[in-house]
Amino acid sequence: METSSSAPGSTCPNFDPEPVSMILWGIGNHGGGPSRDEYRSIKEYARQHPEYEFIDSTIDRFFDDVLAQMDRLPVVQSEIQDSFPGCYTSMSRVKRGHREAESLMVSAERLATLAWWWGRSP
Repeated sequence: METSSSAPGSTCPNFDPEPVSMILWGIGNHGGGPSRDEYRSIKEYARQHPEYEFIDSTIDRFFDDVLAQMDRLPVVQSEIQDSFPGCYTSMSRVKRGHREAESLMVSAERLATLAWWWGRSP
């Protein structure tokens, strides 16, 4: 879902400075979309806030809209892994497994680099 606002001084927390924003919604850890109650709540919020345009959209359309308003996307030099907390899973054992896998990937990359350097890569 995208929101945009042309109303100065409008109040949509964390999104006001941006002409186009993405809001991911739904139930976090099973990959499902929103419940009927959540959908009704969002539509009601949109009705109560006509200063914003709420659009059910796709990721492609979102980035098309963003790029239409920017020359290029900013480069992020730091971690962004906590940008959408709870979006993928709230199960600590799964998150722990992901962190361990990330660490092992770094180790594997280092070893592959050494193997290449020593002329031993497959």
